[in-house]
Amino acid sequence: MEIYVAWQPIFNTDNEVLAYELLYRQNEQNFFDQSVTSDVATSILLMNSYYTFGIETLVGEGKAFINFDKNLIVSEIPMLLDKNKIVVELLEDIIPDANFVSKIKALKANGYTVAIDDYVEGYKYEELVHLSDIIKVDFFGNTKEQIARIVKLWKPRGKIMLAEKVETQEVFEWAKSIGFDLFQGYYFSKPAMLRGKSINNSTFQYIRIMKELNVPEPEYEKI
Repeated sequence: MEIYVAWQPIFNTDNEVLAYELLYRQNEQNFFDQSVTSDVATSILLMNSYYTFGIETLVGEGKAFINFDKNLIVSEIPMLLDKNKIVVELLEDIIPDANFVSKIKALKANGYTVAIDDYVEGYKYEELVHLSDIIKVDFFGNTKEQIARIVKLWKPRGKIMLAEKVETQEVFEWAKSIGFDLFQGYYFSKPAMLRGKSINNSTFQYIRIMKELNVPEPEYEKI
């Protein structure tokens, strides 16, 4: 069976690639299958990235931006990964509670880099933004006026500003002019696909274990 990973480069102001966002893909059609839950998609993505392709093959000396949902964060799955190779990207639909925030603080204390995905003006959970190193600003979900206000609010507080969904040179140049540090979007590159052979059975068993750990009440006999 063939497996797939998509990855999209992230650039700095000098058009140099500094990192890649890794994306789950179920087949050669280059889009996310909405029928797959985010925790299962990320679990499979991690297994494919580490065990089939190799994370160094995918990102070289850069870092991998990987989406994590609430279940995977609470289960401390990012702690299994090299803090020097990944950016823990928090999905924008996460509703944090005290336990979740404590897990993010633990990640930060252990040296992990945290990013907020698809940030829009009016995002309610400022505590998560304060804990994040990188703010990925959605250029489709905000007006230019809103984007400028977001940069003015958060960049002086030491946040790395990443312009997400940049589609033209004009937008890229404007984003640079108002203070963005990193850039991602179709102007630079659409997500590229890698195809490989299926991972071995033991890795599939590991995915099953991770999935069981993410249910509200894991059955440890099943694990």
